[in-house]
Amino acid sequence: MSRTVIQIEAISKVYKTGKTSTGSLSRDLTEWWISSFQKRDAFEIKPVRHNPVKYFKALQDISVEVKQGEVLGIIGGNGAGKSTLLKILSRITKPTSGRIRIKGRIASLLEVGTGFHPDLTGRENIFLNGAILGMRKEEIRNKLDEIIAFSAVEKFIDTPVKRYSSGMYVRLAFAVAAHLEPEILIIDEVLAVGDVAFQNKCLGKMKEVSHNQGRTVIFVSHSMESVKALCSRTILLQNGQINLEGSSEQVVDFYLNNLAK
Repeated sequence: MSRTVIQIEAISKVYKTGKTSTGSLSRDLTEWWISSFQKRDAFEIKPVRHNPVKYFKALQDISVEVKQGEVLGIIGGNGAGKSTLLKILSRITKPTSGRIRIKGRIASLLEVGTGFHPDLTGRENIFLNGAILGMRKEEIRNKLDEIIAFSAVEKFIDTPVKRYSSGMYVRLAFAVAAHLEPEILIIDEVLAVGDVAFQNKCLGKMKEVSHNQGRTVIFVSHSMESVKALCSRTILLQNGQINLEGSSEQVVDFYLNNLAK
């Protein structure tokens, strides 16, 4: 029986809405003074009522268990909480409450530019990402040619990535994430930036690393056909909560028939 590699226990994430800081203590104090008091004349100060602090619940009491080698899909409309969940899993942000247990190295591809330094070349960024994942230089060198070939940016591999198009950026970023052997691969909708041929190439690679190499994949997409083709199980998020969890075909069909209108 496959071991559990991700255990999500009742996590929630709450954000404050509205302006919280100007980035400068002196400006913050000035704005507080202006917002707190309005001078009627030289001798009278009138207090101004503060707007109450508002909170937005991005995630509410999410519990999920993911097994080794599983390909888990996460779907839902814009604002459902998908990206927030992935950022928590990738340790970019912390949950407000709840607990997550993760066993294994994680490679995340959440948005164009994640994990790359714009002033470094493509080759240098490959080594940087490998070092972040805890790999030795020799291990990265052994994978280097395979990564460059998969990304199809050979001609520009020694060019700073700030000069890359968004498609080139994603090609190289996915190649790095998929080939540097993380135990858990997290992919957001960023693959939509690439062309259809490259998207299919990525789906094939994700199938390979999960089925043949036993690595876990978490895949967020608005492409329901891709989710059905790749994911064995899918979670539907709505308003920061799990609306439905089950086989990808069942969950996708429910979403298309009831919510994606």
